[in-house]
Amino acid sequence: MMPLRLLIAVCALLVVGAVCAEHNPAKRLIVGSEQDYPPFATGLTDATAGGFTVELWKVVARETGLNYTIRVKPFHELLQEFKEGKIDILINLAQSEERRKFADFSVPHVTVHGALFVRKDHTGIRSENDLAGKSIIVVEADIAHEYARGKAWGNKLILVPTAADGLRLLASGRHDAMFVSKLVGTQTLRQLNLLTIIALPIAPGATQKFSFAVQKGDAELLALLNEGLALSRASGTYTALHEKWFNEYEFKAPGLFDALKYPLPLLGLFFGYVALTYHRRHNERRKAMQGLAESHHMLQTVIDTIPMRMFWKDRDSRYLGCNTLFAQDAGEAGTAGVIGKLDSQLAWRNHATHYRSGDLAVMASGQHKLAYEETQTTPQGENLWLRTSKVPLRSLDQQVIGVLGVYDDITEAKRAQEEMLLASMVYESSSESMMVTDADGNIIAINPAFTRTTGYAKEEVIGKNPRILNSGHHDQAFFQGMWDAINASGNWQGEIWDKRKNGEIYPKWLVINTAFDAEGKPYRRVALFSDITEKKKSENLIWQQANFDTLTGLPNRRMFHARLEQEIKKAQRTDRQLALLFVDLDRFKEVNDTLGHAKGDLLLSEAAQRLQSCVRASDTVARLGGDEFTVILTELDDTRGIDRIAQAILQSMSSSFLLDGEPAHVSASIGITLYPEDSTIAEALIRNADQAMYKAKSQGCNRYSYFSRSIDVAANEGAAGARLDQEPHPTLPEK
Repeated sequence: MMPLRLLIAVCALLVVGAVCAEHNPAKRLIVGSEQDYPPFATGLTDATAGGFTVELWKVVARETGLNYTIRVKPFHELLQEFKEGKIDILINLAQSEERRKFADFSVPHVTVHGALFVRKDHTGIRSENDLAGKSIIVVEADIAHEYARGKAWGNKLILVPTAADGLRLLASGRHDAMFVSKLVGTQTLRQLNLLTIIALPIAPGATQKFSFAVQKGDAELLALLNEGLALSRASGTYTALHEKWFNEYEFKAPGLFDALKYPLPLLGLFFGYVALTYHRRHNERRKAMQGLAESHHMLQTVIDTIPMRMFWKDRDSRYLGCNTLFAQDAGEAGTAGVIGKLDSQLAWRNHATHYRSGDLAVMASGQHKLAYEETQTTPQGENLWLRTSKVPLRSLDQQVIGVLGVYDDITEAKRAQEEMLLASMVYESSSESMMVTDADGNIIAINPAFTRTTGYAKEEVIGKNPRILNSGHHDQAFFQGMWDAINASGNWQGEIWDKRKNGEIYPKWLVINTAFDAEGKPYRRVALFSDITEKKKSENLIWQQANFDTLTGLPNRRMFHARLEQEIKKAQRTDRQLALLFVDLDRFKEVNDTLGHAKGDLLLSEAAQRLQSCVRASDTVARLGGDEFTVILTELDDTRGIDRIAQAILQSMSSSFLLDGEPAHVSASIGITLYPEDSTIAEALIRNADQAMYKAKSQGCNRYSYFSRSIDVAANEGAAGARLDQEPHPTLPEK
């Protein structure tokens, strides 16, 4: 028959194991114990802390594997630091409705009553009603202080840091009474040897239930403390500590020897009481047997239905019992196939030595080993992760007779944890900036790359909207389109310009993805982006080199063709004219051959600048190569301004060039064609202007010539000397 003690141990083991799996035992807790409050707490410093509650705390901490540091201070200081979150646990706090607003309490470890202490010569106080207008001493922030504030005792409360300070003050005769726990006051009087102070035979205030207190809402830590207290009671440690610290101060009921001192009628009452007690115990024994049977059934039900593997062994590590899940893992059809066997006879025989070593350690130390992780390889070669807890199995006389254990298969959880760790490593070490927002768009996480890119630290952006990065570069329509795409498909990507913390505006490539909850609603949005400043510079450089002449900075042949096509379409839409000029430098080859290519390059650069100065900003000047240039004159209402521009170009080009101190002289020949009179096709216009330029050059250079149909006919017939329909336009005198 399985005893109720085993049921308690099983339940405690399961709950503690589960909580330990989530609670971080490595965290060092700050534990508060008040100064000089015997027998609960003794000592005035951290190093001298003692008393019932301190020793009970050490037992609970050992049972649950908690790390801690004890802080000993006056009670009111401890309570204030607890409220400020500087202390994690108060180990001796009386429960009250007021305190439940900021603390959660364990099951009480001691229940006591308050008492009024007065001087023997003070006869004016017999009940609480006599305290009105009296000078009453209380320990600051103590439960007695809280109670006294709620009574009509006037404003004459005298606050002291410890019970000893208050009783000394009372003995000095300056105040009327002290309200404090009767047990604490009695013990303190004995320590101080104050014979003039007595406790009145009344119990003011409510029952005081002293408990461990944790920060409001810390359910995991509270569960650990409650289970640690349960284990201390199950092991008998709590009882031993209670007898050590309290029996000395409790008033014992008279025993048989004392009763014999009373008159004979009391003996009759005593024997009558014995007879009645025998009858009651007979009934209680019968009920206990029935309760034991029910407990056995309850324990068996727990063992069979618990969602964990459970087992117990004797001192030789031979199995005494297990549940069905454990038997299945062991490769047996039922629990009967496990009982009496060793680990070397079951499916995990390769781990038998390791398991035996763990059993021996728990039995030898008599200490629990909770929620530790270990691996196991199945006969099929699969590697499993287990979370195991073992406790000593004890007899009724507290002798260790074996080991009781539970374990759970956490393989999937471990894999998920490793995946999360890997994801976290990627998140933290990624060179790509990452930002996570909640469904409302508030930032909840960033990675280090985000800080490197934007300049914002984590604490500067958490809880804020990503609008803090807005550069103002994009209009409302841009963002509306982006959010339309996100709301429709859950994702968006594209180029966007944002602003760093230092105000610098930069381009980045942004990818936004949405994570949805089980109901299909947006839960998180994840943004990944990278600074593409250098990429944009490279692209711009490549584009610049592909479309502009490196020597003069003018559009090159490719860009010229694109511009001409663009301007033709614009002229077609607006029903306006444009002119195309072909400009060829006369005698440039002579300068280049005589003065060298470096000087020739200087002349070409200067010529490009002179050409640009002759036209409007809306016009295009391009270099096709060598000494050939083109000019696109756009948005012409008539052709009267073309002659003026052509004359300006001829005059500008015929002026002397100074090349590093050396003068040089060239001129220009210009061919002009008109859209739409001559053609509406770009290639035809280019050919027309080229033919007109050669006609001007054949007429003696330093002049311009308009295209005409006769030029086109002559070119097609190969008649180089054919006459033009019109004479070349007047030119400037050559220099």
